[in-house]
Amino acid sequence: HTTSSFGMFYAGDGILDNDELGDRLVDDDLLVLLNASGGDLGFHMPLPDEQRRWELLIDTSNDKNQASLAAGDFSPLMAHSLQLWRRARVGQPVR
Repeated sequence: HTTSSFGMFYAGDGILDNDELGDRLVDDDLLVLLNASGGDLGFHMPLPDEQRRWELLIDTSNDKNQASLAAGDFSPLMAHSLQLWRRARVGQPVR
């Protein structure tokens, strides 16, 4: 049995560049979840940051889906769908 899915994490604090004032660039974390299989799956939200929540920006299986999850929480991912999640950088509230 094989599964056609993946998750890709973009760390906002992993930017290896500075702004014009020489300060380190830091941005939001992003998480892309893709399920290309014919069955529903689920992912656990990345750890270890338990103080910042993940906000669902896009869910191609349901345009009206709104969610906010903590690190380690489970996110169902419907067949043939994509989700984009955002975790605000430190000091920035999730909208």
